[in-house]
Amino acid sequence: MGHPMVKTLQAALAFRNPRLKAKARKSEFEGRESLCENVLNYTLVDIGYKKVLKKIIRDVHLFGIGIGKSGYDFKPSMAGKVHNEYTNIDSVYFGRVSPFKFLIDPDATDNLYDAQFCIEIIIKPKEYWEEEYKVDLKGVTSHIPEYLKDWSKNSIVN
Repeated sequence: MGHPMVKTLQAALAFRNPRLKAKARKSEFEGRESLCENVLNYTLVDIGYKKVLKKIIRDVHLFGIGIGKSGYDFKPSMAGKVHNEYTNIDSVYFGRVSPFKFLIDPDATDNLYDAQFCIEIIIKPKEYWEEEYKVDLKGVTSHIPEYLKDWSKNSIVN
């Protein structure tokens, strides 16, 4: 039952343009829905939501789980600068987290709702920590296993 449902949803999500619909809860905001819809739907296109969503759906088919990560990055001191590999400062982002870099609570019985925690593996070079947190790491050696060295290039795959 689950697999045919996923196949149906995949077609609906991947081939139609995902759109958001706004509805005012209070009467004083009525009439502003179309403006909100236009801004939200423009933002979906701007951040490449559909392209990333297709990759997440592919992950569901291949690995049984697809993880998307969204949020808003803002640091007043770095406005306009590139923050990391997938977003600029002061912007909305949506990215795909690789299933190989995502760990789920082993005590979870049925699904993610039962999990007490989820972990995303993010590897940053020493230069990042020295620059971001103003610490001296000259004596620290890298303990990244050989098989994880390629993962340090991109923590979020768009």
